[in-house]
Amino acid sequence: MLKERRGSSALAAVLFIAGLGGGFLVFVHQALGWFKSSTWTSVSVVTGLQWLGVRWATGPQEWRGLHEVLGNVPLAIALPVIGVLAALFVRPR
Repeated sequence: MLKERRGSSALAAVLFIAGLGGGFLVFVHQALGWFKSSTWTSVSVVTGLQWLGVRWATGPQEWRGLHEVLGNVPLAIALPVIGVLAALFVRPR
């Protein structure tokens, strides 16, 4: 039981740090682009899914409303939120 708690605590910490770190790296990527060209490049959740090679993100045939919503959610905000929620969900009770 104690070993299981430690494992889930470690997983929660990894998910939390990965979410915060990922969001920070996306923001740094955007900021560096802005410093170079003085134009802000929007990076949404859909853009992140495209980077991962998810075909649905490039041309959805269904769930178009979800695609529209995710296209307006900044990835730099979504990743930390997902990390916090995942850490809370995995946290031992």
